[in-house]
Amino acid sequence: MNLHSMTTLNVHRQHAVPRPGVSSQALSSGAFRQRNSSLSALQQRQSSSCSRFLLSSLATAQPIYKTTLKQHGQSRVSVQAATVEQVTAAPPEQEAADGAPPFSWTSRWWPALALDDLDPKRPTHVDLLGKSLVVFGDTKGNWHCLEDRCPHRLAPLSEGRMEGDNLMCSYHGWQFNSQGKCTSIPQIDDPKAHATACNSPRSCAASYPTKKHAGLLWIWPESSPEAKLTSASAEHQPPDLPHVESPTRSAWYIREVPIRYDMLLENVMDPSHVPFTHHGIQGNRNKIINGAYHLVGEMSPAGYSMARHNVDANGKETPPIGHINFLSPYRALYNFGPMMVEFWAVPTKPGHSKIMASFPLGVSAARLQAMGVPAPLRLLIGITSKLKKAVPAIDHLERNAVIDGDTYMLHVAERDLYGPQMKGRWQQEYYMPANADTGVVAWRQWFQRFGQQEPTSQLPAPPLLPREQVLDRFNQHTKHCVHCTSALTAIDRTLVAAAALCFVAVCTAVSNAIVIACGNAGVAGVTAVSMSAAVPEMAKAAFQPWVVGPLLLALTMVALYVGLQKVRARFIYTDYVHALRD
Repeated sequence: MNLHSMTTLNVHRQHAVPRPGVSSQALSSGAFRQRNSSLSALQQRQSSSCSRFLLSSLATAQPIYKTTLKQHGQSRVSVQAATVEQVTAAPPEQEAADGAPPFSWTSRWWPALALDDLDPKRPTHVDLLGKSLVVFGDTKGNWHCLEDRCPHRLAPLSEGRMEGDNLMCSYHGWQFNSQGKCTSIPQIDDPKAHATACNSPRSCAASYPTKKHAGLLWIWPESSPEAKLTSASAEHQPPDLPHVESPTRSAWYIREVPIRYDMLLENVMDPSHVPFTHHGIQGNRNKIINGAYHLVGEMSPAGYSMARHNVDANGKETPPIGHINFLSPYRALYNFGPMMVEFWAVPTKPGHSKIMASFPLGVSAARLQAMGVPAPLRLLIGITSKLKKAVPAIDHLERNAVIDGDTYMLHVAERDLYGPQMKGRWQQEYYMPANADTGVVAWRQWFQRFGQQEPTSQLPAPPLLPREQVLDRFNQHTKHCVHCTSALTAIDRTLVAAAALCFVAVCTAVSNAIVIACGNAGVAGVTAVSMSAAVPEMAKAAFQPWVVGPLLLALTMVALYVGLQKVRARFIYTDYVHALRD
């Protein structure tokens, strides 16, 4: 039996459901250790040379992970190779007894909204960690966050309006300042009674700290008196993001999808799905380059790192060519040389999450030249990058197509995994014999050890949604994005102008044809008699420049109208059918 066969056998056994009469504890302790001890001896004899090579290769990746851990306050780093079966091997009692401190989901800054998308003239609703919140700005350019619920009759404050620096509830006109204190109750005329009511804690709306950073509005989802002090401390600040703030990066792309937080990150940490799910957009299913993935360093509440190795024709693994890092609780960082891409997953409400991303716009001309890219193609790449920077909606349409590729599949799979039959038991329901699944298993292990108390995962997800709702680009992204909303408005105005111009051009062509035909027939004026005499000349008049020109303009407007309608649909809804993508 070779090493691959043993690996498959080991994973298959781990995913098996315990036999009747055998407790899961006994299986995970006695039987588990006995089985692994015998397999371990065989593996050591059959793969010693390969293991030495892997460990030496992984050692080269240690500095990258060491830097990552230091950013999260960790000091101890070890380097080890981990296969899929080793990651899943930890028995439940080890998971519970590893001494890890409880992971706090609320005592930290969370990215919530792009600053570009906020309108200071109106409040904005936002869901975060199961909390319903409202964000509004003041006349000084600051942004504030309150619970999206008026303490009077529970109406959503996000349906309100701005009155100076105060947020007014549109139900009965109560007003609240940036700290959530009630400043006006129009229904009370007596000054003393009004002051008493406004000073009552029951008239206040819960407030949450906010912060502007890296083009985003961040929210600290705790409203306790200590939250303001804790959120301002140096050790609790959002991460430094110099690469995201670079002028060569795209504008923030944010889309809320009907997928749980853990399912979304499971997908992001799985690079092997890309050439199949995103064929023709970010990969090619016919050109697969399999590699090997191994964990680097120790998994901790701060996250973990995974190295990618290529494998040559002899089965030898190269040194790491890149790393995929999970920086808890929301960042997935793909770091492959000059290409650094961030995908963020933010839990919003049960069964829903936001995916947030910023992408490098192209590669420098010098690097493209060094890669042997022809000059015309380098020029095209440069123009495309500048166009995406100038018109972010172009880049967002491309991102929408990527998200559509796997959203519906994840939505359906999630309802199965967390349905009444499977109950989230991924170890039993997933069959993952390949090393390519290392990222999935590593993420699931991290979430099992540190993330079980994630707030939106504690409640059942909504039922299966229709396909049109799952892939609804407009409500998930377009209407919240200032760039795409502006582009859609411009398209709608252009459609109206194109239709009007087409009508005018057709009328002009017909009028000119009649005038020319009447002139050729030798009749003056347009009457019933003159028209009957001019009919034979109409065919000749149709080829005159004064007729052909307006007709060509009308045809151009028709083509523009049809083309813009197709582009417009890409902002609203576009079905993604994998069977038709060749």
